[in-house]
Amino acid sequence: MHAIISREDYDYLTDMMKYRNAIARGFDVNGFSDEKVMELFGVVARLLDSKPEVVWWRRETVCNASGFRHLL
Repeated sequence: MHAIISREDYDYLTDMMKYRNAIARGFDVNGFSDEKVMELFGVVARLLDSKPEVVWWRRETVCNASGFRHLL
């Protein structure tokens, strides 16, 4: 893991956002059920209970497409 959450958790939450966005805009959502909600609660509870891993990285100066330099 190289972030606060794992790639697997990030991908799962991103996938769940698709449901959220469709529901918030009033679209009919196939495949969304009480089980999905309970699964989401479980993932969120696990993430809230976990201790974050401290990750150190090297700051680098890079140029973006416009040629401006900034630190990462």
